[in-house]
Amino acid sequence: MHGFFVASVLHRSLSQIGVDEKAAKLIARHLPNVLTYFKHRITNAVAEGLNSKIATVQKRACGFRNRDHFKIAIYFHCGGLDLYPSQVAHGKV
Repeated sequence: MHGFFVASVLHRSLSQIGVDEKAAKLIARHLPNVLTYFKHRITNAVAEGLNSKIATVQKRACGFRNRDHFKIAIYFHCGGLDLYPSQVAHGKV
């Protein structure tokens, strides 16, 4: 309930200072998440970036024949692997 009250007060305040209605509603709607960020200092940016990489792999592939090939492609691209790794001689890099 507290978050709703703060959001409604913020919405009215933004409307009074000339912020357009759509922007005021957007800010008020996301206010609890913004306040959570300031309390805990964490975001979901890493997860969003990973999802973006996976979506790119999926678009480039134009469809995989099975899920295992898709998972391997995700591991390869998101794991920062090199297609042509350096030569290893007797376990030494």
